[in-house]
Amino acid sequence: MEKLRDTLGLTVVISSFTDTQVIVTNIMNGTNQLGISLRLGSRIELNSVAQGRIVLAFGPSSLAEHYLSMPLPFQTSRTITSPDKLREELALIRKRG
Repeated sequence: MEKLRDTLGLTVVISSFTDTQVIVTNIMNGTNQLGISLRLGSRIELNSVAQGRIVLAFGPSSLAEHYLSMPLPFQTSRTITSPDKLREELALIRKRG
């Protein structure tokens, strides 16, 4: 983690996931002036953070299908709460790799 952080200068976040959330398990703050505010153990809805959208895009298709069948929770003004828009975002993430 430290080598990645030092190479990029960015905050490195390691997460695990459940059927509906990302759980932050480790954080190493970046060396540049920009930062993110996360705490160890934070639980964040899959549709609300990049780590969650990566899980939905590249994880088991059954997980994404199940998650998209439920009402998508709202956490911030940038949270994608439309299943169709989230599907589009996931397709873009898959395309970009």
